[in-house]
Amino acid sequence: MARPENQASITLIVCRLIVVINSNNGRVPIADPRPSLGMHVRELHLQRGLSQENLAEFLDPHRNYVGEVERGERNIARLNIVALADALCVKPAELFETLS
Repeated sequence: MARPENQASITLIVCRLIVVINSNNGRVPIADPRPSLGMHVRELHLQRGLSQENLAEFLDPHRNYVGEVERGERNIARLNIVALADALCVKPAELFETLS
């Protein structure tokens, strides 16, 4: 289709700068250990015949906290790791055996 002679042509050029930031400083990415830890906690408490609610009774947090740990949604603190291990009658290091 021809343009009328009195109409100007406009060209629009759009550039977008994309910056990628390497947040791990060149190290090999590490998989999130929370889901694996959570599955191991679930396995241990079921082996011992404990429900999430029973396990939570040994800990200060609510039963929902135990479920969130099991689903890998919580970044569990050291004090809670020790309390959880104590409630499951294992050493804290044993909770991490499946992570290697």
